Amino acid sequence: MSEEEVFDQRPRTHHEAKQEQQLSEIEALLRPNLIAAENTAARVERIERIERAQEGAAAIAIEARDSIFEMRARFDTAEEQREEVIAELSRNTEELRKLKRRVWEVRKVASTTGASVEQLRDRFFEEFDDAGKRLKDLENATGTVRRRVLVVDDEPDQRDMYERVLGQIPDAQIITAKNGLHALQLLRAHDIDLLITDHLMPGLIGEDLLILAKERYPRMRRVLVTGNYDPGLVRDAQAHEVLIKPVSLDVLQRIARRELRRARSDE
Repeated sequence: MSEEEVFDQRPRTHHEAKQEQQLSEIEALLRPNLIAAENTAARVERIERIERAQEGAAAIAIEARDSIFEMRARFDTAEEQREEVIAELSRNTEELRKLKRRVWEVRKVASTTGASVEQLRDRFFEEFDDAGKRLKDLENATGTVRRRVLVVDDEPDQRDMYERVLGQIPDAQIITAKNGLHALQLLRAHDIDLLITDHLMPGLIGEDLLILAKERYPRMRRVLVTGNYDPGLVRDAQAHEVLIKPVSLDVLQRIARRELRRARSDE
């Protein structure tokens, strides 16, 4: 038996017994305070958790507000561009009509006088040549439809690089989205010909985005970019093409050109 056990089992003196009793009374008096302190600490911890949650919610609200402002600004810009395009198209259409009328008049003179168009070219040399050239240019310009490509990636550097490379395609308008939900909003707002999306993104992943896109816009071409090749991904994601990272920019542009041609042929 140790000295401590021997000491604990020896008879207590009156003084020691009185001290133990006093200690017990003090503990009894302090116990409610200890319980209250523990409750207070628990409440403080809950309050801190609530404050952290509120800070997170406030940050999300600020981000959502900024996104709304950005969307409104883009919408306003798009509306202005749309109005400019409509005005330009109206001017081109009117000029095209005038040029066609003038060419018809020249041909009518040729038919009534018996002279060939070649003979009349000396008389109308500048006007005829310029009208023919402008007529061809205007017919091409009026018939040109800009193809819209929507690029979806949560990495800003990737979006900028894709936008720069794909922007070199003639008659292609590049629109970018920072996640799947943003892409769905842009799909509703624009007539998209080609959708190129990253696979793994926060929230709505690329595979699910393509499935939704096919259901709502079946004629739109769809390309998935992923870092992990899965033979079933093409089937499950409903993609026309799957590109494996790292993607060669030349390959990306070549695939985009091919899919835009196919989108045009499907019309």
